[in-house]
Amino acid sequence: MNLEKSTEKPVILAVDNDTGSLNLLQEKLKNKFTNKYTYETAQNAAEALKKIEQKNNGQIVLIISDQNIPDMKGDKLLEKIHQHHPKPIKILITDDASLQSVVNAINNADLYRYLPKPWETEDLLLTVQKAIEQYELREKTEQHLNSFRRFVPLQLANYLGKDDILQVKLGDYIHQEMHILLCDIHAFTSLSEKMTPQENFRFINNYLRYVEPAIREQDGFVENYIGDAVSALFHKPMQAVKASIGIQQAIAQFNAEQQLHISSGIALHAGNVMLGIVGGKKRMQGMVLSKAVLSTFMLQQLTSLGNCPVVASENILSTISPSNIDRRLLGYMRSQETDQFLQIYEILHENLEGSSGKQTTKATFENGIKQFFASDFTAAVASFNEVTKQNPKDTAALLYSKTAKSFTGKQLPQQWHMLHLLP
Repeated sequence: MNLEKSTEKPVILAVDNDTGSLNLLQEKLKNKFTNKYTYETAQNAAEALKKIEQKNNGQIVLIISDQNIPDMKGDKLLEKIHQHHPKPIKILITDDASLQSVVNAINNADLYRYLPKPWETEDLLLTVQKAIEQYELREKTEQHLNSFRRFVPLQLANYLGKDDILQVKLGDYIHQEMHILLCDIHAFTSLSEKMTPQENFRFINNYLRYVEPAIREQDGFVENYIGDAVSALFHKPMQAVKASIGIQQAIAQFNAEQQLHISSGIALHAGNVMLGIVGGKKRMQGMVLSKAVLSTFMLQQLTSLGNCPVVASENILSTISPSNIDRRLLGYMRSQETDQFLQIYEILHENLEGSSGKQTTKATFENGIKQFFASDFTAAVASFNEVTKQNPKDTAALLYSKTAKSFTGKQLPQQWHMLHLLP
């Protein structure tokens, strides 16, 4: 909980079935800490649990429970609370000479401290003061860690074999296959030129507020922000595909709520990458070094040629059945990693704009692609014209038809690939 920004006072909850003891405890706390906190009381476990559920977990700073409450022993109550609400500091008041209840609470409820019954006022208030300080220290530490994670995501630390972000150091790296997502706004430069610097930053941050959750939901993490572009990494190919569809849905929502009409193209690719930590003593960040990233940037350019919301290489789709994710063959592009040609596909999905019409003409379109790359340009023109007759908005078919006409009577140049379709 962020005590500085919260609009509600933090809560101290006291649990004791003895009304006199409970009132005295509440009085001592109010006299010491005045109106900085809300003081809640409960006379049994059921009432305590109900009050905790009614409160946001982050509002509860401290729970003080007597051991001898009627419907559940104090240590068991604290244990049950801790299972669902681990953040509040917990104090147990007990007259158990064996201290078995204390041992149980320490082991299972992260007990901060116990107080013997009857408690001494000075000891009680000092313990509560230190407990609150402990809570606030934890919160501040968590805030610092969250700030750090914005620069070096926890997923990155996990990929590097670290359990904690604080274990990450300069020079840590891995070399393995990753699944890359690159999302970029079409024609952002012309849009940006119409805005002031302040408007540019406000626009980009608002846009990313919609986009980034779709990446996190699929256990991916943002590797880099490049202007309006977002580069993200995923462990599994299906995660990247689902994230791309989620991003396009989020952009549609962004347009509807902001009354805009922006479009973005997303490229998906897989390849071996070097992922590690670079920088100096005062500044470090995660970085990806790989020709696979260059291939992804080239792939992303293809999203604009055919109004294709999501394009993907065969590398990332090879283990995903077409029955799970529909796609149509768009053509071929030279890989930056191997200098070999890659099959490039457009993802077709009910939540991606234009997919319905493309699914209807998929067989004819793919036949035209095969004819085109076999230099059978007359047949290719006929196939693409048939596609555009049924779906006039299929700009990829229009571009291929126009290019096929220009090649009629010739052989397709050996080094020709899809990027040559771009103006």
